[in-house]
Amino acid sequence: MRGNGNNDWGRDPAIQSMRLVFAMMEETQGTVLRALGMSPLDRRLRVWRENTLRLFEQTWGQAAKRGHSLDERQVADLYGACFAHILGKAGISVPPSAHPYDEAVIRLAGEILK
Repeated sequence: MRGNGNNDWGRDPAIQSMRLVFAMMEETQGTVLRALGMSPLDRRLRVWRENTLRLFEQTWGQAAKRGHSLDERQVADLYGACFAHILGKAGISVPPSAHPYDEAVIRLAGEILK
């Protein structure tokens, strides 16, 4: 029995939007890994994902402070740019064809990640 309140949080537009963003972030990461011929089970990914998440949160926060309102696709693209940046720091070059992101987001990420 559920009682008085149904669990409607799953229908909340903000929750649905974040679920979409997370799905796109996973898709973006998968596209990069496939382009690099890397297994999604590569042991190095744990650290890279953790570092990407920290960098992504900082970068998204900076974008918001600068007045940029990003849609779901742009947020996922920002995550992809951060993932490519972290991989680059690890000595893995991500070809541009592996991350065809929104150009404005790429420029913004480049400015913030200097």
